[in-house]
Amino acid sequence: MRDRPAPTGELRSLGPTELIFSTTDARGVITAANGAFCRVAAHEQRDLIGAPHNVIRHPGMPAGAFRAMWDTLQAGRPFAAYVQNLAGDGVAYWVYATVTPLGDGYLSVRIGPAVERTWGAAAGAYGAVLEVERAARADGAGAAAAAEAGRDHLVQLLAGLGYADHDEFMHAVMPQEVLALVERRRWRADPAAVHGPAGDVLAACLLVTVELEDLLLRLDGLAHLAERLQAVERDALGAVAALAEVTLLASQASATVSDTAPVLTSTAGAMSTLGDEVGGMMTALAPALAGARRSVLRVRFLIALARLHTDMVVDVAQEVGRGEPEVGPEHLAQLSATLRDDLTAATAELAAAAGVLRAVGTDLEQAHDRLRRTDRFLATWRVQVPRYQVSRQLAPYVSPIDGRLRMSHEQLGAMRDLAQACEREARPFDDTALRGLVDAIARAAEGLLAPWPAGAAAGGAR
Repeated sequence: MRDRPAPTGELRSLGPTELIFSTTDARGVITAANGAFCRVAAHEQRDLIGAPHNVIRHPGMPAGAFRAMWDTLQAGRPFAAYVQNLAGDGVAYWVYATVTPLGDGYLSVRIGPAVERTWGAAAGAYGAVLEVERAARADGAGAAAAAEAGRDHLVQLLAGLGYADHDEFMHAVMPQEVLALVERRRWRADPAAVHGPAGDVLAACLLVTVELEDLLLRLDGLAHLAERLQAVERDALGAVAALAEVTLLASQASATVSDTAPVLTSTAGAMSTLGDEVGGMMTALAPALAGARRSVLRVRFLIALARLHTDMVVDVAQEVGRGEPEVGPEHLAQLSATLRDDLTAATAELAAAAGVLRAVGTDLEQAHDRLRRTDRFLATWRVQVPRYQVSRQLAPYVSPIDGRLRMSHEQLGAMRDLAQACEREARPFDDTALRGLVDAIARAAEGLLAPWPAGAAAGGAR
């Protein structure tokens, strides 16, 4: 491996449909690299194998971003992020990188970033994080402490963009990048053009992509649901405060005319009791809504990762079938096993999310019922004001209460609609057909590990 070059300032792009594949051991030493990796990174494969993966690290990448990666991977979960790398010829290139635990090591698939908004936000955040790390080192911090400071600052910057942490950022971004890739790769591979077991793998993969379409379509519905959950979560505590304020206002107003219109006091009292109930329910509901949103985002992330790995299996099957030297049957077997794990995790997470959504939907229905009853008392109180001829005395109180009634109409509709959406998205997913296809891919990939007849690999299309 030649010495790391200085950045030239030039930028290289991946092909719009190109996928980079590599594996590393537990220490991050490269154990496999496909042709796309070698081309983009401007390294021969023989130089990459056995080298640490950080051989392509760009000096503009902060250590905190990699600290976040290792935190996630060491917890046994897949990771994804925008990363700027430095090729062997000094040219920089950006990727959207995914890294998945694989036995005692890791499997990585990278694509060209396409979502400018989030890519640009990440690039800007990295520059700011790098400055924090440099300042920490200047103050005497060691490498590990500086990386932790960078990671923590990155989380703060992501919070400013509306994401709770790096997990939420990658869960939100991954489906966008994968769906953009799916659009760029709208082609039909011909399994008949690849002979032998590799063709079997390719044929099964194409069927998997068809089965995955239902899950991919659900991404849109889940994305919209996540946005609505966030909006209601954001508004819930504000609604509680507004309701408490207006019920207190009604009680105070009623007290001023209790001698001439005692019925207003009793109505306001009943309204306050129900209002307290609604307040408690909405306060408890806010974290449940946040949990449901996180669950939905995790489901979307895992579905997108499964689709990305399916495309990677397709590419590697074709490369193996063509006899390309950078990848072999063992890499296809690794990818196939990873895909099976992806889909197992995705369907399990989908089932868990369904339970969360059903529970939140039930809670929303109950809160909706209590809020409706509270507003009925509020509307009754409002009608009683002119009936008991105290409109003039209570005029300062009436306008805010009328405003609350108008707001409540919108809130009731939003809560009812969200409860129904939660119930719709909680429908089960039957993964029997998909699991059977993925098992077929794994069996075909295992068949590739057996010795092939002479000329079998070379018989495919070139």
